Formats: sequence, C-alpha cells, structure tokens
Amino acid sequence: LETVRRFFRGDLANLGIAFSVWDWTRDEIHGLLLALFLRLGLVNTGLSLYKLYEFNQAVDRGYHDNPYHNFLHGVDVTYFLFHFLEEAEGAHGTCFDSRELAALLIAALAHDIGHPGKNNLFQINAKTPFFTMYGSKSVLERHSAVVCLDLLHAYGVLDTLDFPIGPTDTAENTPWIRALIEESILNTDMCFHYTLLEKIVAMTDKKFAADDEPISPTSLGTIQYAQTHDNTTVGSSAGANAGTRVRGVPRITRPRASTCCGRRAMPQATARAAPRRRAP
Repeated sequence: LETVRRFFRGDLANLGIAFSVWDWTRDEIHGLLLALFLRLGLVNTGLSLYKLYEFNQAVDRGYHDNPYHNFLHGVDVTYFLFHFLEEAEGAHGTCFDSRELAALLIAALAHDIGHPGKNNLFQINAKTPFFTMYGSKSVLERHSAVVCLDLLHAYGVLDTLDFPIGPTDTAENTPWIRALIEESILNTDMCFHYTLLEKIVAMTDKKFAADDEPISPTSLGTIQYAQTHDNTTVGSSAGANAGTRVRGVPRITRPRASTCCGRRAMPQATARAAPRRRAP
C-alpha cells in the first residue's frame, strides 16, 4: 500500500515515456498497477483495491517465464497505454468513459497471458493443443482472452470497480466490459495490425472532424500495441518508401511480406508515400 500511495501522490507523474519495467521490484510494479487504476478513478473502495490486487497477482502467475511474452511485457504495454491516455486527456479532453478505460487497462495487462513462447503459426503447423482448442484464427489471442475473462470472474473484479462516468448498474456493465476486453485482446493478433493502422491513419486524416466517428477503444489499443511490437515499420523514415507524418500517428512504412495465420500475406501501405523530388 505504501508503494501505491507513493505512485499515486506524485511518482506516477514523474515516470514519463522513459519508464522501464526493469527499474522496479515486483512489489513496486504491483503497486504501480494499482496506482494506474486509482489515477483513472476506477478504484473507490478498499474491497475493489484488494480484489484488483489479487487479480493482478493471478495475471502475474498466469504468464510464463518467456524471454519476451512475459508479465513484464504486459506491464510495459499497460503503462504505455496509461501514459497515452493521460497525454490524450490533457490535449483533447475525455475520449472514453470509465468502463472503456477499465477494459483497455485490463486487456493490456493480460493480452499475452498464457503465451507458450511460440507463435500462432507454430501452433497451427504443429497442431498443438492450443490449435485443437481454438482453431486456426487468433489461436493464442483467444487463449489469452479466455484466461483473462476466467480470472476476472474468479476474483469478481468487475463487480467492485467504480464507474463514475456512464451506467453504474453492475448487471449492465459487466457483460459489456467483458466483451470489450475480449475484442481488445483479439485485436492484438498481428494479422489485424496493418488493417487497424490504416483505419487509424484514415481517422487522423479527417482530423477527427466528424463527431459521429470517435476513436474506438480497440483502435487506441492498436496504437500502443503497434509501438511496442513492431520496431521495423514504426518510426522509420529511411528510404523512398518512408510514410508521411500524420498528426498523432507514428511514421509508417510499407512492411515486408509477413506470414499470417498460416498463409503468406502482403499488407497494404498504411500511409501515403512521400512524393519524389524531380532531378534538377
């Protein structure tokens, strides 16, 4: 609790974009996670704080000790999403209600829970138990979603969170949030990566002028996921294929062909190509 108080009272604001999960102990990381929910106004009672702590501990245990797809990766994505939300809040006002915020944070934390360390293509080709259970579409994402939702039910987290914005009836909130969490986790499948980025670029091109086309929570989740998962196509400006900088969206280049869900796929370019200069 002392760690939670420390982060909530000021340390959280000082972490910034340079935050690194490697700089903190496990207890401090769990304190940080609780502070994120407190800062967004989602935890209002001691009971909900305790249940959320138990849930986070269970998520920690549910991750395998993989080099990359481990609990620290989940925390890293969760913190970056929180930072993004804080920045967007300051610049543009409230974009999401509290139910959406809760769903996004939970999905970010648990989006790779139970990941065995080998990707979807391996599960399909080797016909592993994951493939037998979930089929060939978003194999591991489906597994992570199932595990996450089971843990939410087991610890009763959604029944105790506070939702000051939007409907407060638990019976209405719980199924809605569960569905959004599941959708958010499934959308972290890299098969959907470039399609979702294209939609984000299209929205920024319109400069969010149409109030009837708000940013969807899963699209926001895609931004934070893209920046942490794809360092080959985001932020690159080299070569004639460099993407045009669009406000609020990372620079994107045309990706190489990728193997997706057991088949070869060539995604479309996700930003307009920079115009070539004529030779003098």
